[in-house]
Amino acid sequence: MLLKEIRKQCEKDGLLHLASYRHNKNLSLQDWLLKFFNELNIERNTLTINSECDTPPGKRRSLGDIYRIARTYYSNLKLKDLIIALYTIRPQINDCWCYTIKKHVFYSTKMGTRRNSRSETFGDGHVQNGTIDEYGKTLESYTKLLKSHS
Repeated sequence: MLLKEIRKQCEKDGLLHLASYRHNKNLSLQDWLLKFFNELNIERNTLTINSECDTPPGKRRSLGDIYRIARTYYSNLKLKDLIIALYTIRPQINDCWCYTIKKHVFYSTKMGTRRNSRSETFGDGHVQNGTIDEYGKTLESYTKLLKSHS
């Protein structure tokens, strides 16, 4: 799946926003992401455009979720820029494969330890590498995509 296709799928799913959050437009994307993981995502509901609760506080978030939230506060945000910022701050946050929702998720170091280096073998012999996200991408494949879009 190309970045353009991923972006279109995220936008089709609709933007999300954080309950009772007033955005500081002076925050860089990287600083906002750190604030999101270490504070906002732990304390606030994520709401749909109709202000219905999409996700309660404290849940781990997929790339698609993060993009849908970040686009609300950074209206000109490109998926490419989010991926670069996310993987730039990756040493300061945790990530792993979520077996419940079948997506690669990111979360605060306050919420547990990193498990992304593990691979799991299921009963059917299928190996699930924890670095693959819901779009079938790995960090390496995003690196290649980003280089091809430079």
